[in-house]
Amino acid sequence: MVFTYFTDATALSNALVTKQIDIITSVQSPDQLSQFTDNADYVVSDGDSTTKELLAQRPGRPFDQALVRKAVYSAIDTKKLLSSIWGDYGTHRVDGPADGPLVRGPHAGEPVRPRARQAAARRSGLRRRLHLHPRHPELRPHAVAEFLQSELAKVGITVEINTISADEWYSKVFKERDFQATLQEHVNDRDVVWYGNPDFYWGYDNPEGPSGVGGRAGDDHEEQTAKLKLVNEQIAEDAASVWLYLYPQIVVAASDVSGTASTA
Repeated sequence: MVFTYFTDATALSNALVTKQIDIITSVQSPDQLSQFTDNADYVVSDGDSTTKELLAQRPGRPFDQALVRKAVYSAIDTKKLLSSIWGDYGTHRVDGPADGPLVRGPHAGEPVRPRARQAAARRSGLRRRLHLHPRHPELRPHAVAEFLQSELAKVGITVEINTISADEWYSKVFKERDFQATLQEHVNDRDVVWYGNPDFYWGYDNPEGPSGVGGRAGDDHEEQTAKLKLVNEQIAEDAASVWLYLYPQIVVAASDVSGTASTA
């Protein structure tokens, strides 16, 4: 079995068409799917991934108040965003678990509420720099950033898009936490753990969140489950970060591939 990595979505699709490869394990752009769907030579499978598109906001002004963070959250039409990036694929935050680590937030999918709009309006003219780390350019991070720029303008927030390298992101955002907001793909399988670490780059720290409750959960499984639900509800209520959508896991295989393995 030979694994080949591609950084260009078109080159990846062409490799399957020309039989250089037998399977695409993760299609990176819906624009490449039309040649495979309704084509007897290929089998397309649509599933869910653990990759989340997330907008993280640094603690402190101007986003020290949960009401302002909720204004940001509720101003973004995530269903429209997902559709513009992935068409009919992927999971919108209201349709699935992408509103928080495990639960839907109380403000998911709501229109911008009057109080939240007023809170954001009081900070009218606010400029915030969105650090963009294009680790996977085929996932169209610039398109996502430009969509957020347009949406947040509706609540008086002007977004400046700042594209930085992977090394810059790691040193400036992850280690030094020198940022206002950053757009990132997260693949963590147990996200609540990172909300329980106040030293993690987004700096979330609430005594009613995982850092405070986790140590008091006890050994009983039912008690742990109940505490975990409360913690996730608190994270969502605090609008600790903006969960945009879950990436789809689209697999395309040549129709003559069967079973659990094949030879090249």
